[in-house]
Amino acid sequence: MQQSAIRAPIFAIIIMQVCAYVARAALEIELAKRGFETSYAADLSVLVVPLILGILMFPILRSNWQALMQLLSPRGISLRMVIIAFAIGLLARIISWSELVFAGSTGLVSNSDPAAIVGPVFSWNCPPLQVFLLGLVVWIVITPVIEEVVHRGLIQSSLMPRGRWIAILVSALIFAAFHPPDSIPFVFLFGIVFAVQFANSQTLWTTIISHATYDGLIQFDWRCLRGTWNPSIEDTPMIGTAAISAATLLLSAAAIVWLLKKTGARSSPQSSH
Repeated sequence: MQQSAIRAPIFAIIIMQVCAYVARAALEIELAKRGFETSYAADLSVLVVPLILGILMFPILRSNWQALMQLLSPRGISLRMVIIAFAIGLLARIISWSELVFAGSTGLVSNSDPAAIVGPVFSWNCPPLQVFLLGLVVWIVITPVIEEVVHRGLIQSSLMPRGRWIAILVSALIFAAFHPPDSIPFVFLFGIVFAVQFANSQTLWTTIISHATYDGLIQFDWRCLRGTWNPSIEDTPMIGTAAISAATLLLSAAAIVWLLKKTGARSSPQSSH
C-alpha cells in the first residue's frame, strides 16, 4: 500500500506550537505561585499542550488523518526495529552523559563556587510516587508522541517533495528551536538522527521509541540520581577520564550511524510477486 502524501502548512504549525507552549509556560508559572513544586508544576502544565494543539491543528489533522494513521500503524513494525530504536535512544543518552563527563574532566564546565563539593558524590532519591509517575507519563508518552507527530509526521513529511536532506535539516532545525537555548546544538543533532530514522523506516514508531527511551532515561538520572562532580581547576585536565569519555562518545555516535543504516523502510506485502 502506497503512503498517502502529507501536506501541512508549516508556518501555521510553528505558530500553533508557540501558542501552545506560551499557554503551558503561563500555566506553569501559575501553578508555581500556588505552591506546586517546580518539576511537578512543569509536568502538570504539559498536559494542556495536546489539548491546545489538538484544537488548533484540528483542520490539519483531519485533512492528513489517513496518512498519519499509516505512519502510526503497528503493521510492519518488527522486534528488530523496536530493538534498534531502543538502542538509538540509549546511545543518545550515553552520548549526553559522555559529553558532560568530558566537559567536566577538561575544565570546559565547572562550578566557580569554591564551597562546591568536588566529588564525585552520588545518591539515589526519587521524588514522591505521583510526581515520578506523572513525569514518566509526560516524558515517555505525551512529549515523544506529540513532537514526533508534529516534527516528523507533519513538518518533515510536508518538506519531502523539496528533497530528502532539506526535509531532514529544516525539520531538525525547527525541532531544536522549541528547546532551551543551551540544548539547541545537541537537540539539532539528534533531530537529524530522528529525521533520518523516520525517512528510512517510514513509520513514526521508530522515532517515538527512540525519543521515549532518551526522555525516559532522563527521568531516572535527573529525578532520582543525585550527583555532584566539580573538579578543581588544579585537577584539570583529567587526561584519562577525558579520553575515556571522548572515546565513548565517538563509539556511541558511530554505533548510531550504523544502526540508522539498519533502519530500513517497511516492506509492503503486495510489493513481491
